[in-house]
Amino acid sequence: MRIAQETADTLAFFTQRSWLVMLVGVVMVILAGVLGAVPAKSTTLTCSRVNGYPACDLVEDRLWRSYKLARIPLSLIKGADAEALPVGRSWQYYRLNLDIDDGYDGPYYFAWYGDRERVGQDVAAFNAFLGDPTIKTVQLKNDKRLPYALIAVALGFLGLVFVLWGSYRIHATFSREDGRVRVTRSGLLGTHERAFAMAEIKALGVAGLGGDCQLFVTLHSGARIDLSSSTDTEGLIGPRRVRESRLKDADRLRTFCDLAPPQVG
Repeated sequence: MRIAQETADTLAFFTQRSWLVMLVGVVMVILAGVLGAVPAKSTTLTCSRVNGYPACDLVEDRLWRSYKLARIPLSLIKGADAEALPVGRSWQYYRLNLDIDDGYDGPYYFAWYGDRERVGQDVAAFNAFLGDPTIKTVQLKNDKRLPYALIAVALGFLGLVFVLWGSYRIHATFSREDGRVRVTRSGLLGTHERAFAMAEIKALGVAGLGGDCQLFVTLHSGARIDLSSSTDTEGLIGPRRVRESRLKDADRLRTFCDLAPPQVG
């Protein structure tokens, strides 16, 4: 927040956009896009002994497209197993691997699970299919689209809120020449201006630490009009110092408007 003594009879208060808050919002929107594009997917393994060509098709469905990753002849698949991988000391996830005899080292990774019971059921179902020729088809599906999509939507929404919040700025002009005050609030959503007579001002106040130390005007009608923004870059210096600065600004504005100082006690 800055104060400009434009003329002897004009005092202006104005804040700037908070590029830091807007940058945080943009990063959140980008992360939302990454979540929606990368981990939000459904992987399906469909194996069949019909149609004269026993094979397994691996298909991946994302939020915007679906495509076949691979077709594996059933004769190359020896079985499936679950591999437990620890995350920290108290949690682990599981990878469902296919044992494929294709001349390469290591298993073929199908999908990861957070539920041990679910991965065990899928491993059992697949191995039962391999061991019983009377079972014609089996399908394993690992769908992570909904939870990641919900997280992406929530993160993207918060990111947009931060961008809009950071774009908010205030410009207030006090003129003794015409006895008017003009307060303009602008942002990415548009501009709103309010004007009122200086004689309508009842008091000037500064909010506490919980109110972001905002400087505000109280009118005789009871309306409160903020003159500072909660995203002021000045807030980075610490709330107590911001409040001290706001109190000085309030005193200067009271003197300019010829208002009585606030009563103590």
